[in-house]
Amino acid sequence: MVRGAPCGWGGQTAWIGIGLNLLILGVASMWLIIDVGMIEKQVQAGAPKQMEWFCAFILMVTLVWVYLEALELCFRLAVLFGNRD
Repeated sequence: MVRGAPCGWGGQTAWIGIGLNLLILGVASMWLIIDVGMIEKQVQAGAPKQMEWFCAFILMVTLVWVYLEALELCFRLAVLFGNRD
């Protein structure tokens, strides 16, 4: 039994989506490294107390971004390789 509408690219859209998701996950991971470096510079420079909250917020936003991208990648892989009965 065939479900859904046929795709014009012959099923290639799933692989393109996974590739884009991997690219975005890589960018998010690089931003995580940049954020940690920025936090280290702020600590070494003796930043004021309010910078702790700013740095923590930036780090949390980046961590959530990485988590959501990894979750979306897992979802895409589960849909692609999952049971299609």
